[in-house]
Amino acid sequence: RRKGEKETKDNERRKENSGCIFSVISLLVKLPLTFQHTMSSSFREQLFEAAEQAAYPPVPVLDQATGLSALDAQSAAVISRVFELFGVMALQASDADLDKIINTACTLSAEVAVHVHSLTLVNGNVAALPEAAYWHPEYRAYVRALWQGEREEIARCAATLGLPGGIPNGSPPLEDGPLG
Repeated sequence: RRKGEKETKDNERRKENSGCIFSVISLLVKLPLTFQHTMSSSFREQLFEAAEQAAYPPVPVLDQATGLSALDAQSAAVISRVFELFGVMALQASDADLDKIINTACTLSAEVAVHVHSLTLVNGNVAALPEAAYWHPEYRAYVRALWQGEREEIARCAATLGLPGGIPNGSPPLEDGPLG
């Protein structure tokens, strides 16, 4: 009898433990999704904050050392952050082409950020956004990557659109496709 009682108790413990293990496993399976959602939310907050700071074109100042127009340190830092978040890696806020720097920052912060923000209305589903039907597929992918905060995908999409070197004045809208 004792052996039978012991086996019964062992079986009961196994059942209890398997329930606990199942609970832990199901929690761990859910954790990455929660973590990913938190990370993408955090990325979007950074993106929108930087875009808001860069929404108005900075006024160039005269660089005393070179005698050329340049951005003040605060404007350069804000624009550098925008470029980093939006995947513009080859253009620097300190480059000589201020028109391209300012046009790129303004386009990203005023147009692209607005498109990313509009995804809040459709829970991040680009296909559910009516105006997205008219966007070039590569631009849709870029906006989706920005929404999700996937830095590697942002960099890939930005490169496909021709963004790493910036957006020259007179360029067609990004939603029309890669820069020429």
